[in-house]
Amino acid sequence: MHKIWLLKLILPWPYGRLLTGFLLLCVLLPIFYLGHSDDIDRATPAFFYSLIIAYIIPIFSYITAKSQEALLELRPLLDLDESVFEKSRTHLDSTSLRTIALQLGAGALLGFVHMSFVRGSPLATVTGAMANRSEFVSTIGALIVWTVMTTVVSMLIQQAIVFARLGAYHVKLTLLNTRKLLPFG
Repeated sequence: MHKIWLLKLILPWPYGRLLTGFLLLCVLLPIFYLGHSDDIDRATPAFFYSLIIAYIIPIFSYITAKSQEALLELRPLLDLDESVFEKSRTHLDSTSLRTIALQLGAGALLGFVHMSFVRGSPLATVTGAMANRSEFVSTIGALIVWTVMTTVVSMLIQQAIVFARLGAYHVKLTLLNTRKLLPFG
């Protein structure tokens, strides 16, 4: 199991998520702005690319941290030995190298398909990206956004599956006292 690469970007300091988002925005905006063009058909959505990446990575980190806290709150209700519990906890922020490769590959492929629809064909996407800086930056931006979003969505689904399996198979339930199940919510 390997920690998700997006979570490794978060600075380990107080307000690290906020600072990471700000730094990502400050670094990515000038990079994506290199593709700026006065021609509206060729303009790179620099602010969108920068903002969505700078936003989603810290938010994903926050959601993952809250999921880990909720799992710890559920610990007394779970009929699991310590090794299985730790494995469940690890699955909230880690996955196999195969899954990481699938997430990255699927994100890049979906980004390329997206840009192919925007540009009319896969050939137009490749030739356009090689022809001028604006289209190159726009294509790279789309690929990065799709890769980040695919990784985040995939991991959020994995987290939901972890909680679903725990709720379905490992919770010691008292029908008259459902308040203890609040962390599942």
